[in-house]
Amino acid sequence: MSLIFTYDGVNSSLNLTAITFAWAIYYLKQTLKQAGWTVVKSGDGLSAYSSSSDIISTGNTGANGMDNNKAWFVVQMPSTTRQMCLQCMRTGANTSYLWRIKYSKGAGFSGGSPSATRVPSATDEVIVLDGSSGSSTDAAPTGGTFCGVTADSGFRFHCCADNASPYGFLSWGWQNTVGYPCHAFGLDPILGPCAADADPYILHMSGVLSNSIYGNAGSAWHDTSFNQYASAPYRQLHGWNYYFSGSLQTTWCGGYATPSLFGCLPASYQGNPNASYTGYWYFLQANADNKDDPLPIFIVASAGTYNNANQYRKGYLSLVRAVGQPARATGSRYTINSTYDGVVIGRCIVPWDGSSTVTL
Repeated sequence: MSLIFTYDGVNSSLNLTAITFAWAIYYLKQTLKQAGWTVVKSGDGLSAYSSSSDIISTGNTGANGMDNNKAWFVVQMPSTTRQMCLQCMRTGANTSYLWRIKYSKGAGFSGGSPSATRVPSATDEVIVLDGSSGSSTDAAPTGGTFCGVTADSGFRFHCCADNASPYGFLSWGWQNTVGYPCHAFGLDPILGPCAADADPYILHMSGVLSNSIYGNAGSAWHDTSFNQYASAPYRQLHGWNYYFSGSLQTTWCGGYATPSLFGCLPASYQGNPNASYTGYWYFLQANADNKDDPLPIFIVASAGTYNNANQYRKGYLSLVRAVGQPARATGSRYTINSTYDGVVIGRCIVPWDGSSTVTL
């Protein structure tokens, strides 16, 4: 793993005060490209469209801009056909926090009737975010809340991407000055997956604003957003199931599925996956040496019911860890494997570059 923390090879992708969230997504797109991802299709929401390249060259409005209603791009992971499709659903000033996002784990976005304003389709696509509980269409898209801070320039944006297999990426944000978590998005590779897992990744997606530097119930990066009982839009974890009982589950277990088929199985409640909160986040204290270790986050796949007989191991998140008690404030830097290679947001630890100070 070699995480990239720059969107152009020079300028940092951390501590960004993006003028709009369209600029933030533009920075994320550029960071992914630095890590080897390829934009394979795009449209600027006006008249420009390419079936094979990236025409989005700015985060502004206007020609080739990201901040146009229905501007979009499809980005593909290196060495795979795994793709993400992101479309801006801006309706006016201070609305570029509205997005529609789709994910294809293998088929790729090669169908439909794409244009400058319309995204392509994939046979295995799932809607990760929209404004219609997952029921919007390419012809009539709607936008869901990608960032809980709705005022332009009101949030601090950060992102990183791995330039080596398994090519995970992550973006996160907090409200300017106060440090309240407000955004989570990324594709987190699973450690120790089942060999038959068709898609060993978890998608983070939450645009729920916290009212605390420690996060609050249901907000982005809070433990309650990771448990099995979280419901849309308060559920941060999304993903595909995998083989169990001899058959491949092809049901999307994402933000609009009922029930939630992914959640954290609390380490202190392994005999009771029905626990309504992530126990080890809630109870685990600092060690005898007065240091608190970052905690691995275990992901559970489910056959669809919350009982012990229907819970299956998905694996561990590789980019995100949990913070135990006492809680650390958002913006606190952590040393995990190297100096300051992590930073706290809410009740989680996410990657940091080891040298940058933290700006709230």
